[in-house]
Amino acid sequence: MLSKDHLTKIILAIFVYIRGLLLDNPVKPYIKPNYYPFLFGTFVGNLYFCAELCKNCVKIMITFRYKVNPKQKRKDGTMNVKIIVTYKRQRKMLPTSIYCTKDDITKGGKIKNQIYLDQLERILREYRTKASTLGLEFQDVPLEAIVKSLKNEEDIDFFKFAAEFIPTIKVEGTRKMYKIATNRVRDYVGGVLPFKLMTKNFFMGFEKFLTDRHNAYTVGDSQLITTVRAIYRQAQKRYNTEGKEMISSFPLTAYKPRKVSTERKRALPIEKIREMMKLDIKDGRDALARDLFILSFSLMGMNLIDMYNADYVCEDKVCYCRSKTKRWRHDKAYLEVDIDPRIKPLVEKYRGGKKMFNLSERFKWTTLPTYLTRGIHSVGEMIGVPDLTFYSARHSFATIAYNDCGIDKYVVHTALNHVAQEMKITDVYIRRTFEKENEANRKVLDLLFQEDGEGR
Repeated sequence: MLSKDHLTKIILAIFVYIRGLLLDNPVKPYIKPNYYPFLFGTFVGNLYFCAELCKNCVKIMITFRYKVNPKQKRKDGTMNVKIIVTYKRQRKMLPTSIYCTKDDITKGGKIKNQIYLDQLERILREYRTKASTLGLEFQDVPLEAIVKSLKNEEDIDFFKFAAEFIPTIKVEGTRKMYKIATNRVRDYVGGVLPFKLMTKNFFMGFEKFLTDRHNAYTVGDSQLITTVRAIYRQAQKRYNTEGKEMISSFPLTAYKPRKVSTERKRALPIEKIREMMKLDIKDGRDALARDLFILSFSLMGMNLIDMYNADYVCEDKVCYCRSKTKRWRHDKAYLEVDIDPRIKPLVEKYRGGKKMFNLSERFKWTTLPTYLTRGIHSVGEMIGVPDLTFYSARHSFATIAYNDCGIDKYVVHTALNHVAQEMKITDVYIRRTFEKENEANRKVLDLLFQEDGEGR
């Protein structure tokens, strides 16, 4: 036989569940796993359970009801029926097109005319449906912004605009980044996001949402926020025309993106790379991640996307155009890297048919980075470097070449296939032979394969 307090909790749980269905929201935000122990606990536990449930319900609830004020009459004696919107203990009134007379209401101000009641029910249902899609529980949105969104049927939606804009991006990598950023916003707010709700508080909340995912604010999180801001600016360019500002500029100027901490360096010392090479990993995801990391380091910090796309099949060289910069470089960011005999077995292991490497034959680009990231994290744990990233191979090559091998900084610069703005004109006149870059790479590999680590 259930006790009275157990029945009380069950009734509350049912209430929350039904309320979640009515608002088209999942039950999960209201009944959290850490509340379960209180289902069969002490009297204090029961009180805590009920208080937490009520607190969460009140915190995110937006309610609508109608009101008729008999004291506010027009000259013809009719009164406008208004909708009261309540959110976080704040209230706003929205006028309707319904005007009633004193014969249509009771002494208590309730409407008794069934025609008006049916119209109001339809209006309230529309408001509740629209409010349920705004994801209000995940952001600190001012009531004024919510009311503007509810009133404006032509409000511009972030996701709708992004779906139209992203396919126009020509560069595949950039297009993918925009899709990922859009999906992270969708994870944060739900399915609808009017630009009017993208306030300073929205961006601050989104930043916190990204940080809470892995208890740190990373470079990737910073790139996501930058991408969302870029989509916002593109929408401004499209809709803010003829002196009419349909999308406000204030959020972008008021919100200052958080700077990523530079305390944790990306570059690995040469000892850690040696340790990685000695790991006893036969095959699978971790072996692939380790091998490609070593290949990237040994090929002057070659990016993963370039390994995937390298379509020049050479015997003793890896030849490719760097994807990130080839669009605006007069030389298409072309680079030749000699295949050192010490890494040739690794190159042959992953040699492809139509392309230099077989990555495009084994994986789709949409899945490879995520798959590899998990493997790199696992490899990092094995060598005592948590949160290791594939890009660390590029940082490690540059750092070891400059600091440990004494390579001139400009040679490191060209080995990474960067371009200096002040040398842009000069570079047009110079035919690159890649000899200096490959000589630098040999010195780095000499140090890597020198077990005692002494000398150069």
